Amino acid sequence: MHSGDHEFSYEDASTSGPKKWGSLSADWKSCSAGKSQSPVNINSRKAKDQPNDLKMAYKEAPATLFNKGHNLVVQWQGDAGGIEVNGSTYKLVQCHWHTPSEHTIDEKRYDAELHFVHSNDQKQLAVIGVLFEVGETDPFIEKMTESKFKGLDADGSDLGKVSASSTTSGSKRYFRYGGSLTTPPCSEGVTWTVAAKAKTISKDQIKLLQGAVDHEFHENARPVQELNGRTVTQFEDKEGTGGHSGTESSSMTESKFKGLDADGSDLGKVSTTSGSKSCSKCQNNFKGPNQTAARAVDHEFHENARPVQELNGRTVTQFEDKE
Repeated sequence: MHSGDHEFSYEDASTSGPKKWGSLSADWKSCSAGKSQSPVNINSRKAKDQPNDLKMAYKEAPATLFNKGHNLVVQWQGDAGGIEVNGSTYKLVQCHWHTPSEHTIDEKRYDAELHFVHSNDQKQLAVIGVLFEVGETDPFIEKMTESKFKGLDADGSDLGKVSASSTTSGSKRYFRYGGSLTTPPCSEGVTWTVAAKAKTISKDQIKLLQGAVDHEFHENARPVQELNGRTVTQFEDKEGTGGHSGTESSSMTESKFKGLDADGSDLGKVSTTSGSKSCSKCQNNFKGPNQTAARAVDHEFHENARPVQELNGRTVTQFEDKE
């Protein structure tokens, strides 16, 4: 995140480079003296298993794109949803990019990393790190269009309503550890969650991100820090809660079914992504005493399933979606 008026650099040879950050300001001592600094290299083979304690529920909210000089930041205004970690609720505040990635997995550095920064009522921070490798275009950046980046400065560019759900979803495995901010003042006490599965970003999009910031910040990744005895844990999002958007789960509320006829009822923007998961919120609309969907149709169609038919020699195959 933006660190104020103090100058710092990512160039090792510079007098204001990463190894010197802690001496540039009394408020930045943690950058050198801290024992729980970020980013880190994640050794996937040594990560300890833990229960899944991550729940995501993002929604569209007005956002502005800012150029901080050393990185680009999307700042949300109003309620953009957030996450729940270990029973604590964190609201989404902003996201920003680093090129190349700051975290590494099994010593592999990726082409970019996107940090989603959240804050709770106690002003504690929880960050989700999403790694990117060169490939197909990233739809989150694509929505912002090239014109939003050109001539961008600290005054910002209005993005309209933006949701973080599409970019934070997709991974079923996550790593967790306690760390810090990766820019000065390097404050510790940050809960880090890093997605194990990388997303894709095009070369042109990386050039777009780098071209917008000051030249010396085209590469703005802090070197990995020592773990100093910290434990990295891992968990699986078997229920798909990590990709579940709060707006998607509530799109078809009971009011949408009441009085519904052939003229239809507008649902707004709907995604089928969460429907492919075991979403208890969605399933509850179709079972139990409410029987919401069944009650909406004519009485004789409350049960509207055709009887099974003969296979007549056809073959049924199966496959697993391991990703």
